[in-house]
Amino acid sequence: MTLITILLAGVAVGAVGYLAYQMYSDRSALSELQYSYNEAAQRQAYTSSVRALLRDIGTDREQLNSITSGYDPVEVIRVIEDAGRSARVTVTVNAVTPGSPASEDPTLSSYSVNLAAVGLFERLYQFITLLETLPLPSHIEQFRLEKVEKTWNMSMTVRVYADAENS
Repeated sequence: MTLITILLAGVAVGAVGYLAYQMYSDRSALSELQYSYNEAAQRQAYTSSVRALLRDIGTDREQLNSITSGYDPVEVIRVIEDAGRSARVTVTVNAVTPGSPASEDPTLSSYSVNLAAVGLFERLYQFITLLETLPLPSHIEQFRLEKVEKTWNMSMTVRVYADAENS
């Protein structure tokens, strides 16, 4: 009888140990599942915000395409100011400097537009993105961002290529 009792006690302890191990494994698996779920939810939220930003930029670009009819400096300044309003930043055009005609093609010339902008970092980033995708033959030569208290200041030079007769 004692041997049977000891044997039954050993089986009971083994069963309790096995159940404890299973519970620990299940909790670990549940914790990993919750982590994966939270990570997937964060990825989906990030993807949704990027898609919304791309839609906003796409709409802004369509507006710029419809506005732009030429490459003369007056029209380019209007487009840059419209991009600033669209991104909700304050834009000031400081100077327009004519460049010399390109040596390979005398009918092609360029000019630089020097500007300043003030606003929130996110809005300035959107403004830079809009300028990079202007429907004009242009590129950003340089820009500088600096934080002043709660807002950001940006200075930028944009080079625009145009027909020699339009610049």
